[in-house]
Amino acid sequence: MNISIEDIKNLVIEGKLEPAIENIYHGSLNSDFEIEATNLYARFNSIQKKKLLGIISYEDEQISTNEIRVELLLLLDKVNDYFFFEIVSYEALKFFESATSSEYPIVESKVYKDTFISKQVRHLMWEMNLRFPKTSSNFSYKLKWHIIKPDGSITAPVISDLIIEKGWDYCWLAASWGSNDYGTWQQGKSIFEIFINNKKIQTGEVTFL
Repeated sequence: MNISIEDIKNLVIEGKLEPAIENIYHGSLNSDFEIEATNLYARFNSIQKKKLLGIISYEDEQISTNEIRVELLLLLDKVNDYFFFEIVSYEALKFFESATSSEYPIVESKVYKDTFISKQVRHLMWEMNLRFPKTSSNFSYKLKWHIIKPDGSITAPVISDLIIEKGWDYCWLAASWGSNDYGTWQQGKSIFEIFINNKKIQTGEVTFL
């Protein structure tokens, strides 16, 4: 699959539907999206042929073209979903204590654990590695995560942009929750849940003593 999602969307925004259709048609060959892309390609060419022959009204041409434009954008969303939910491999969450939430510590200072002493923890940072075949396009989505505390309460969701750039075959994510003061974590088991497009893609558990 060699579908450049960002490039095709930009072509659609610029009103250049024909090169957008050709791009996804050629890029989807021998992929799970070949049939849908070929159908759009054939329908678009049929409209253009009817237009040249003068056997389609302007109104019908606009309606059919807009339908293809909408279906093309929906197909691009499906390609994006397929990448994140079928192609990407999400490794296990790793946790370590940090003095701050804003500065990522040097590698040598990180001590990964899944059990901590509450009075010795300020900010708890999590990491997750993502692995995938080398990309031919940029992919992006909203990443959301929260923590289920030992008492069952859930923290406010943290939402950020997850962007994987063309040419990458690996990336890692990191975020934190906590306080500048020691001892604010509830004793017991805390569950970290990570979501993409409201679909849970990874869970990690930490125990505080």
